Amino acid sequence: MSGPKWTPAQQAAIADRGGALLVSAAAGSGKTAVLTERAVQLITDPEHPVNADRLLIVTFTNAAAAELRARIGQALLHRSQLQPGNAMLRRQRMLLQRAPICTIDAFCLNLLHKHFQALDIPPDFAPADPGTVQLLRGAALAETLENAYRDPDFCAFADLYGKGRTDKPAGDAILQIYDFLRALPDYDRKLDEFLAPYEQENGFASTCWHDLLLAEAARSARAAGELFRAALADCPGDREQELADAEEKKTPSAKREIWQRARKFAVPPLFAASSQKRPHECTPQSRETLLRL
Repeated sequence: MSGPKWTPAQQAAIADRGGALLVSAAAGSGKTAVLTERAVQLITDPEHPVNADRLLIVTFTNAAAAELRARIGQALLHRSQLQPGNAMLRRQRMLLQRAPICTIDAFCLNLLHKHFQALDIPPDFAPADPGTVQLLRGAALAETLENAYRDPDFCAFADLYGKGRTDKPAGDAILQIYDFLRALPDYDRKLDEFLAPYEQENGFASTCWHDLLLAEAARSARAAGELFRAALADCPGDREQELADAEEKKTPSAKREIWQRARKFAVPPLFAASSQKRPHECTPQSRETLLRL
């Protein structure tokens, strides 16, 4: 029975021994088969064989790791059956059971268990479940906030995010930044790089956020101006309609209701406080201010 026919690119990936190798391939293109053959050829290399337990193969899932270990074992078994007297193949099949073919978290956990004394952690430690992690995050955040409130600048930050009622938005922002930084390599250095512009005098003006926030503020002001102009244009028509409806009813209570509604929705700074002017009428200065927006 002939073996699989590899494409030139697959054969290059299997036989390459020059160091780091990056392979990019679509789903279903035979990546697992290529990796299996590469591992088998490394183990059975006639000049520089590698023991199976010296291979580190990291996968995304436990199922993928189990499948890859099984495929390599089947390939070694097939070769052992073709060479019954080959003791090296039998030994490699046994060593394969100890090979670190696993997910990245399983490999890191095993590494910690082997070298717990170097890290000064108890040997019987265990990974925390998601619920425990959330509790620890909450406790650490509470302690961090308590210490941070001694800084007036942080108090101003918390007031800005929570508007004086709660510090939950400020805490959520801290956790989001923390999670973002943890995804970066050498996040201590990256944090220093991010903070460097703000630590200079007028440093915020030199950042990209300065222009973005100014542009957003200008856009919001223009949108608010449009709303004010539309509301100002609707005021006379709405007033006339309300008064006409009141006149039709010919009842004092209906008229009082109209004026009370006008007082309720009047914006104090934009309307005259003088008793000679009706509550819904704008002062000339306010009208000019609105039309300039």
